[in-house]
Amino acid sequence: MSIPRRRMQPAGRPFLITSLAQIRALASPVRQEIVDALAAMGPLSVATLAHSLGRAPNAIYFHIRKLERLGLLVRLAGAAGRGRPSVSYDVPGRPMTLAYQPDQPTTRQPMGKLVRAMLSTATRIFVRAYSPDVAVVAGAERNLWASRSRCWLSPRELTEVNRHLRALVVLLNQTSGAPAGDRQLMELTFVLAPVTGARRTPRAGR
Repeated sequence: MSIPRRRMQPAGRPFLITSLAQIRALASPVRQEIVDALAAMGPLSVATLAHSLGRAPNAIYFHIRKLERLGLLVRLAGAAGRGRPSVSYDVPGRPMTLAYQPDQPTTRQPMGKLVRAMLSTATRIFVRAYSPDVAVVAGAERNLWASRSRCWLSPRELTEVNRHLRALVVLLNQTSGAPAGDRQLMELTFVLAPVTGARRTPRAGR
């Protein structure tokens, strides 16, 4: 099924996810996939959205209604045909950005569940793509990569890491749109966090 190009919410109109109810709703991997698909591909009908996710339309209606009720999706009425007017959905803005609130203890557990859902989705996509027909694991056009690093960073080095991560996020948010040419739908998931409780290893002789 081809996905037609449609007018999308402008990339310069970001949407900040702030409420506890929104964070809890996005702890569902299915709801994250719905939001991500619409953010990447623009307004879609339920049928086209379900097809892009490899799910039946009746399996996502409940999640769409929940996301719309919380302001995480917007309903767009299209032109009327022979039957009822066509309906599509889109995200309320781009990029969709989470507001982290570590000073509010009530957000800790929901944020943990949300991040767990992110990593669960990333794992499923990685395993599904782990095939010689899909995966490119070397070279400039590598499309499958999993890595993990733990190291000591100075404030200057942490600033540099954040600069690169921000550049990646900006680049990915600028490429949203319908498929065209040789474009491939990709996903990037990362977690950066201080390792609490870690101690410096004493040097030899001390």
